[in-house]
Formats: sequence, C-alpha cells, structure tokens
Amino acid sequence: LLGIVFTALGIVIIVGANLMLPAPDALMRAISATFNKPLSKVKFTGDAIWAVLSIVIEVAFCGKMLSVWVGTVLSVLLTGKLVGVFSKKLPWLNLNHIN
Repeated sequence: LLGIVFTALGIVIIVGANLMLPAPDALMRAISATFNKPLSKVKFTGDAIWAVLSIVIEVAFCGKMLSVWVGTVLSVLLTGKLVGVFSKKLPWLNLNHIN
C-alpha cells in the first residue's frame, strides 16, 4: 500500500514539475490534456485497460492468469484515486507556475 501511495505522489510531483513520465503515464497525461479530463480518472481507466490486457495475453499464451493478483487490483483501484486526492490536497506541488 505504501508503494501505491508513493507512486501516486510521485506522479503528482512529476506532472506538477512538468518532467518526463514513464511511457504509460505519459500516454495517460496526453489523453487527459487532449480531452480535458482529470488525470486521476484517465489514470484509473488506463491502468484498468493495462490489467485487462495482461490477463487476456496471459490466458491466450499460458492458458491461465499468472501475474494479475491483489496487488495489481489495488494499484488499479487506488493509484488514480490518490493522484486526484494529492492534486487537490497538495496544490503547492504544481510547480508549473514557477519560472
């Protein structure tokens, strides 16, 4: 759970500082900006899609689910939500206004 909290906090800090994100998160940020949707909601949807794709690929190639368990489900459910909470509760982390 601490890993999920620190991941969400790291995403908020990286986005607020306008730094480079890992590819999946950068895609979610681009979709969020393009469609003017909150990053927290786009992050949740993106994470859910990645998890479902993992299950489909595993079942197709291995015949059973191997890697998507409780930790993955908790991460999907909580990371985007925590990104939204940290963005609202810690607005000073948005460093885009500093020159």
